[in-house]
Amino acid sequence: MNINTNIVRVYQIYLLKTEGWIRQTKDKPQIGDQVRRYIPIIFQEITAKMSTTSLAYAVCIAMIINLLSVDALRCHQCNSHLNEDCSSLLVNTPRAQRDDQFLKDCAPRGEKEAFCRKTVLKFEVNGEHRIERGCGWIEEKMQNACFTADNEGYKQTICTCNEEGCNGATSLLGPQHTLAVAAISLLIVHLIRH
Repeated sequence: MNINTNIVRVYQIYLLKTEGWIRQTKDKPQIGDQVRRYIPIIFQEITAKMSTTSLAYAVCIAMIINLLSVDALRCHQCNSHLNEDCSSLLVNTPRAQRDDQFLKDCAPRGEKEAFCRKTVLKFEVNGEHRIERGCGWIEEKMQNACFTADNEGYKQTICTCNEEGCNGATSLLGPQHTLAVAAISLLIVHLIRH
């Protein structure tokens, strides 16, 4: 495969992932594996032929594009008391598409950034468990950590996180978005200069 084919493949994978067409299964590699495999090749080939100034421009373009493309954080929002599918969201299974129905935007409130949270309630009277997933906005709780509260009649464990869909079974997104934007920016600068 030549460098242009690699870049096109990374861009195609990125587009498919952002449109929700690629899902991880046991027999197919995860999108991150695809991107991680091609990014070093792309960077090595392009940066070897670029000047320091061009590389700096490419990095700036990638950062600007990444900042401009910020969307609202999406978290799973559901309650197992109302919908039992909320109890155990499955990300890497055939059921994953159905569980994605709970992913919704969490817009910032004023200057407070949104984060995702998962609350597990255990009622002492009947031993019932309930899981609530949603958004949060209290800044001191946005620590990617869990804490427990012992309330009258029930205990609750609250876990917070600040990545897309992180209040599901596993994290859905990683740094692949930034890597893809950087690779595309390097390609654009390279093509403009030659």
